[in-house]
Amino acid sequence: MNNAPEINIIFPVDAGSQLHLDDELKTETSIVRYMGLSKFKDFLKNGLYMARADSFSKDDPFEGEYTEQIYSLMKCISSERDGIKTNGKNQLKEECQKVRKSAFVSCWTLGESENIALWKLYGGDPNAIALRTTISRIKDEIEYLIQYSEEEKFAILKYLPKRIVKVAYIDHRDPAYTSRMIKLDGAKILHYKNVGYKYEEEIRNIFDSFYAGKHIEEPCILSIRPRILGIDLEAIGRSLGCGLRGTP
Repeated sequence: MNNAPEINIIFPVDAGSQLHLDDELKTETSIVRYMGLSKFKDFLKNGLYMARADSFSKDDPFEGEYTEQIYSLMKCISSERDGIKTNGKNQLKEECQKVRKSAFVSCWTLGESENIALWKLYGGDPNAIALRTTISRIKDEIEYLIQYSEEEKFAILKYLPKRIVKVAYIDHRDPAYTSRMIKLDGAKILHYKNVGYKYEEEIRNIFDSFYAGKHIEEPCILSIRPRILGIDLEAIGRSLGCGLRGTP
């Protein structure tokens, strides 16, 4: 059993229904995010961080990609634009890259039980922390921020499709998944990951600017903080640092 502290996040509740949930998700579902102490300090200071999908897809060659069979089929289709011929596979690859550059993602994991593998992977150092909340709390706070914030940087988020999804895990080399994947467009491709990551049991908050006519260059940082802002950050490091452990 991990002896590192688990922090329950309490978010204000007051919002509409702008952030859509997968049908299979329940609002009371518990979700967890594992992080090192330095990232926890940054979370307290700046709030929830939404990474652009192309920043973490570098570690997973199948992230935001279709199945290999789909690419093989598309390779047989060619088109011409401005006198330049290209095959369908290259066009689809370029489309996936645009999707990853247009989507912003916050990754969590189902939190009903402790995930030892994620302690080791995402704790980052011996001083790891698990942040626990529920889907309803984080949903309500995101909606509240976007609806009522007067900050100009959040105005654009009103126009973006926003979803909380439970990631489905597939074998990208298995043709059996082709019929399901070929129907996907936009950021829906980010609802799927390779089966090798199934142990993550991932829940994703996804903001999609691909079809919204909006373009965001920088990573998206939402000023969503838990109600523990009165705690001095340096005091956290001194008082809890020696007792935080990210591995069993």
